Amino acid sequence: MFVSVTMFRLPWLCVVALQVLWVAKGQHIIESATETDPRRGHSATSQSEEDPSYSYGVDVSWPTHHDYLYRFNFDGKSRASVYREFLQGCFHAYGSETCTQNEDDRIARNVAQPPMQTNFTTMGYAKVATPTKTLHLLQKYWKEYSPEQQATRSPRVRETWAKGDTHVNHWASPTQLLLLDHPDGPAMPVQDRHVIISQTKELLERWSQTTLIPTSLYGIRIYTNGTILSPHVDRLPLVLSAIINVAQDVQEPWPLEVIGHDGKARNITMEAGDMILYEGHSVIHGRPFALNGTYFANVFLHFEPLQYTKQMEAKIMQQSKTKRKTVKQRFQEALSGQWTRKDTAKEEASSQRNSNLPHYIDPDSEEAVRWRQEFYYYRDKTQNDKRRNRVKGVTTAHIVAARGNLGQLKEIETSDPESLFKSDSNGWKPIHEAARGGRTEVVEYLIKKGADVNERTNEGQGANALWWAKHQLPDDHPTIRVLLQYGAVAIGPND
Repeated sequence: MFVSVTMFRLPWLCVVALQVLWVAKGQHIIESATETDPRRGHSATSQSEEDPSYSYGVDVSWPTHHDYLYRFNFDGKSRASVYREFLQGCFHAYGSETCTQNEDDRIARNVAQPPMQTNFTTMGYAKVATPTKTLHLLQKYWKEYSPEQQATRSPRVRETWAKGDTHVNHWASPTQLLLLDHPDGPAMPVQDRHVIISQTKELLERWSQTTLIPTSLYGIRIYTNGTILSPHVDRLPLVLSAIINVAQDVQEPWPLEVIGHDGKARNITMEAGDMILYEGHSVIHGRPFALNGTYFANVFLHFEPLQYTKQMEAKIMQQSKTKRKTVKQRFQEALSGQWTRKDTAKEEASSQRNSNLPHYIDPDSEEAVRWRQEFYYYRDKTQNDKRRNRVKGVTTAHIVAARGNLGQLKEIETSDPESLFKSDSNGWKPIHEAARGGRTEVVEYLIKKGADVNERTNEGQGANALWWAKHQLPDDHPTIRVLLQYGAVAIGPND
């Protein structure tokens, strides 16, 4: 049953106007003011003084399309002051350059990404009840390992965010993750996770009328008092998603603010057991008002339609050629961390790709498309070149190892055992991908199968698995312990 939400009218601007306003934002500079954007000294005074008819929408509760606010005060509080404190906290923790770049990327993506996407529903979001079985499994797991419980071994860990990431004020209000698949501790049974994914997928498919594949299932994220979630759109392949509120201890509702396909801003409140379906790739969403409470525990599940990211890459390349240079540059920068599709070989080498499929999958079937799509996406972190050059020689084993799917890796080992030790054009093998991603079980499995624990990338001139793990993971991560246990010594590039 769908639940009503609070609605506010948003004056919607066309894409061209938004792009012009974005370029012109530098004109909003003042010589002196009591409220300024600490990044550049931009005016944080109310734009509603110029347009009194402006009510509630983008750039009111939080900078969304521009780096200033339309209202000086909202709900009795100075939003500009709240935003200033938010940024200054990031500056103090990470430095102004990193924080400013991340914030610029967030805003640029909000402007450029939604108009290029396909919308699958009328509004772009809906509030429903979580399927009974899914809710039962999640709340059972929560009750066993929630912050109130003093379990001897707990899968609850402090969440690690990228330096200067401005999506959440994690420097002031750290988030935790209650892992569902903890590699070295208690974990939710695999069959229970499959139920959660399957039931959520079925709901999203009925709502969107499109066939989906899962891209990620986070653990239970625990937001703490004072948390602010900046309004943003999700990177691909996070297209159609669901938020499940597992539990909360709050003094007042903590609404999710969304900008729907109709151009209106709404705040949606949640109780334990509620689920919000949303098109995260095109609907701007966030929680710009600080959490007033002890915790707010959510699960996020993400899916994408078959072949969606591949099709969008072609569309982006085509459309970006017709855009003004400044907009094109901002769009490319905004998507610089986006997932990139890596083929296992060149297009003509289809037979090699088919050999990586499990023996029971017809290479020409829809299931083969699902397999390839699910395991051919991964973050390209090996390139400093912002153009994201294509890495050649990436096999399915590389991608599966990077994603930590041990079951799928074992299937690959049965059909093509040599692929567990093949290098891509940068000298990366599956063990390097697994170590960098903190995939402990996969790392240990590959070592037991014969992977050289100290083998280096880049024709022997790059770093080995332990060096990458130490530079990407917390010092006490179990992947580091496993590598050390098997005799690894950290070797860096050119050492």
